Amino acid sequence: DSVDVVSDGSGIADTTLTTGSAVGLNEVTALIVSSRVDSVNFTVTTTPGLISYFGVVPTIFNTTVGTDVTVNVTAYDANNNIVTSDNSTQVNFSSNGTGVTLTPQNAILAAGLTSFTFSDTVAENINLTATSNSDPTKTGTSGLVTVNEGAADSLFEVSGDGSVAAGSDRLLSVRVTDRYENVVSGETIRFIIRGGGGSIGATLDSVDVVSDGSGIADTTLTTGSAVGL
Repeated sequence: DSVDVVSDGSGIADTTLTTGSAVGLNEVTALIVSSRVDSVNFTVTTTPGLISYFGVVPTIFNTTVGTDVTVNVTAYDANNNIVTSDNSTQVNFSSNGTGVTLTPQNAILAAGLTSFTFSDTVAENINLTATSNSDPTKTGTSGLVTVNEGAADSLFEVSGDGSVAAGSDRLLSVRVTDRYENVVSGETIRFIIRGGGGSIGATLDSVDVVSDGSGIADTTLTTGSAVGL
């Protein structure tokens, strides 16, 4: 962190400072080695370089369909300094999700920073990307964001209606979805016999079934011995 240089015929002694990679002050002192009666202090201020890439960081990485999530975007130079000097680059936002809405779809950096929000109507794993409009090689992508299904909202018949012989078995099956029609697993569905006799789950008149990973809940109805509904 120091070097000795012999002054030339003009009394000049010089050396080259390679500044550190971080933005800030670089301070160097030159002094006379033989007597140290005097010294000169140098201050070299380093500033950020040009944009090299973007950091893209959602405020949360696990969310639910229909929820707005803020995503912070930061422009960095090749030495990982924030490019605080950039107030003009347009950044475009995108996602590989199938149900994602981005607001806004682009923005101008302010001191190297910007942000946007996203929401998704599909339960899926996604990434979010920021790219310089003027130079698409300057880009950055978030880590994986998990978008989970919402609360159970609707039931759809999968199978069960129709005619069978009295006293025989019939599979009753429903699919549970949220308000965006994503399947909902782990939801308890109650099947209740309302009329016509018969039984569900051996000799019961009702049974609770938990929906599986496909949102399906099913049970077997043993119809009554009498003809009818």
